[in-house]
Amino acid sequence: MKRFSKYLGTSFVAIVACTSIVLINQFDKRMSSIQSNEQELVEVTYKTVINAYEKNAQILFASTIDRDDVKSIFYKASIAQTNQERDKYRKELYNRLSGIYDKLKYFDIEQLHFHLANNDSFLPFHRPDKYGDNLSDLRKTVAYVNKEHKRISSFEEGRIFNGYRFVFPVNYNGIHIGSVETAISMKVILNTMQQNINSKVSCIIDKKIVNKNVFKAEHKNYKQSKVSENYLYDRSMYTDDAEIIEKLFSNYKLNNKNYEEVLAKGEAFTFMSKISGTHKVTTFFPVKNVITNETVAYLIDSRVNKNIKKIRNYFIVIWFSIVLTTLLIFIAIFRVKSSEKAASAAAKTKSVFLANMSHEIRTPMNAIIGFADILHKSQLDDEQKKHLGYIKSSSENLLVIINDILDFSKIEAGKLELECMSFNMNELCSHIHAILEMMAMQKDIKFIYDYQSTYDGEIMGDPTRVNQIFINLLNNAIKFTDRGQVKVIVNTIFEDNDRIIYQAIIQDTGIGMSEETIKKLFNSFEQADSTINRKFGGTGLGLSITNTLVKMMDGKISVESTEDVGSEFVVKIGFDKSVTLENEQDKQEVCEEMDLSSLNVLVVEDNKTNQVLIDIILDECNIEAVIVNDGQEAVDLLASKTFDLILMDIQMPNLNGYEATKIIRDENSDVLDHNVEIVAISANARTEDVKLSYESGMNGHIAKPIDVIKLRKVLFANFNKGRDNG
Repeated sequence: MKRFSKYLGTSFVAIVACTSIVLINQFDKRMSSIQSNEQELVEVTYKTVINAYEKNAQILFASTIDRDDVKSIFYKASIAQTNQERDKYRKELYNRLSGIYDKLKYFDIEQLHFHLANNDSFLPFHRPDKYGDNLSDLRKTVAYVNKEHKRISSFEEGRIFNGYRFVFPVNYNGIHIGSVETAISMKVILNTMQQNINSKVSCIIDKKIVNKNVFKAEHKNYKQSKVSENYLYDRSMYTDDAEIIEKLFSNYKLNNKNYEEVLAKGEAFTFMSKISGTHKVTTFFPVKNVITNETVAYLIDSRVNKNIKKIRNYFIVIWFSIVLTTLLIFIAIFRVKSSEKAASAAAKTKSVFLANMSHEIRTPMNAIIGFADILHKSQLDDEQKKHLGYIKSSSENLLVIINDILDFSKIEAGKLELECMSFNMNELCSHIHAILEMMAMQKDIKFIYDYQSTYDGEIMGDPTRVNQIFINLLNNAIKFTDRGQVKVIVNTIFEDNDRIIYQAIIQDTGIGMSEETIKKLFNSFEQADSTINRKFGGTGLGLSITNTLVKMMDGKISVESTEDVGSEFVVKIGFDKSVTLENEQDKQEVCEEMDLSSLNVLVVEDNKTNQVLIDIILDECNIEAVIVNDGQEAVDLLASKTFDLILMDIQMPNLNGYEATKIIRDENSDVLDHNVEIVAISANARTEDVKLSYESGMNGHIAKPIDVIKLRKVLFANFNKGRDNG
């Protein structure tokens, strides 16, 4: 009996030991997954924010600096023989651009700085009386641009503030005459990140960098970090949350005596701590100087993660269950599966962020694209039209990124749907060629379109998604090609009376790809290597979305490529033939010619810039609209006045668009007309957002950036409705 008891005891200890080892290993994997997801979220957020501001800087340079009237002044200054003559051109350049510089802070741009080709400071608009310093040592980005004649963007420490700098080469008649720099402070970048991931983000700066490059008088603006003796806080970015992070880090230091070595490696790392009964995940993300590749700062993100406590409790229950009885092992396994589902919820944070980011960027993009379209209708000379083309091209490229983000969130949620309408393949491809031709011309490469199919009739499908497939593939081809050509050939591989299968071949003479790269080409968030995103930009989503769209259309996509030679993508998609029964162009011309001045329109929009934009669009239709700032103001006004049409924004303070619409439709409210036509105009462009608009009582939905043609059709329809009722 004793022997049997000993055997049972030994077996029990062995089972407990094995169970403990297995569960500890699984728990560590779950924690590692959470850490990986948090680290990826910080990285994606940071890169997306930087990419957005870089696009703004490119638009600013193309529309404001890269003009002959500006560059000619700078050129004269660069060849001036005396200081007096150079001061004359410095003053002329300042007068020319000072008004524009005063408006840049609206876009968070805090600096506009011209440098001569020898790296001498020529005109810093933030301190116009301070110039002449040679920046070769202090501004590695400036020295790089003036040497290589290529634009660059990089975090770079400054004498006055630390931030992200965008430096562009300035050429005049083929001669490099210097460079111009814009900058975004690190505080602005942190604030933008915090708004989009709902977290507190701080930053620590390498003390050596500060001591070397920051004016001694400015050292008082820095505070010693308790994280490490080698890092400082910028007081302008220091908050009480930094103290909490330091407490969390103190726990990490106790468990990792070599934490200084970890920081010195300049790599991202994530750890979990518990403070006041709350589990938090803290991520240190390195900020590098592109020129030196040195880690000069760390972004620190710390957030509460309720899943950690849940997972910990589940594993404790599992352990006791196995110890007590074999029956409870099965119950414990069930709870493990439940805990895995809770752990996977952390990965969904990325999708939520992507949807929020797409909305936040769509709002200013509505103004940029809208005003560019309005300006195109005004009297412009050829040079101004060229610059406007740069603005529109850059805006459309940024919109592609925004749409990629939104489409990716739809794909993950399984809510991406295809439409079915009549369109012409040749006309669609010709339009794409016209849009991207400017991009190819800017890179001095040939862009050839060859339609070889004998069929030029209408087909049935989703032209928007077909357009997206071609835009993604051709945009990549042009982006990764610096010499030679990009060619797209569209031909037919099958055709009968009812159906046709098109084959599109996209060829380029770009950088090409290795076999290893091709294997992961259609994966989300992946590019050829870590330098691709830094050099060419992009989200890493385009080809993944393209592959999904092609499969949804029952098509096929393939690729062949050779490094340093080029790539060839082949897309095959079939369509049913159709006959167009309605001329949309004629319909639109009637809409544009109609006098809509009698239409009484109320605009509900909180963004001042978008108020100005939509007012101009309506004014072109001879409509004098009434504009209010939020839903509450709209409801109050509708208690004493009626309108034919309400254009309603969604996200607004006090009372949002959904809430305001429900009050308007409520027959017990004080609103005079409960059946007034309400159309949403919003950056909330997902399928579920459109559904919510209709559920709240709205009659339609137009996504931002505003499609003027769609808006005119809404105005035209409501004008006819009022005329019929009259």
